Amino acid sequence: MLKMYTVMAPERDLRPGEQLFAQGDWGDKCFIIQKGSIHLYHNQRLFAMIPQGEILGEMALIEENKRFATARAGKDGAKLYEISRDRFLKLVKERPEFSLEILKCMSNRLRTWGSMNVR
Repeated sequence: MLKMYTVMAPERDLRPGEQLFAQGDWGDKCFIIQKGSIHLYHNQRLFAMIPQGEILGEMALIEENKRFATARAGKDGAKLYEISRDRFLKLVKERPEFSLEILKCMSNRLRTWGSMNVR
């Protein structure tokens, strides 16, 4: 569903294991995964895999903060759409359905990642 917001968005190809961004970097864009997956590492420990069709990097844009994690392409590499901060904020303001899709992704992650810590 997020793909419909990528019209005219620049594309980026990553080789397997290639770094997209590093923990502590300032975020000026987010990404929608067109193909492949992205693995997230916090303090050099793998903690999540973001699959095709989902967004990543949005937290740094929303919070106007540094990246929480390092992002690397999965074993098959990844093809991404880049969404600039300005474009992201415009979509959030003008397209409520875009905001809802972002909230759904974030909610799903909280539920999934939270359940990994429940004993």
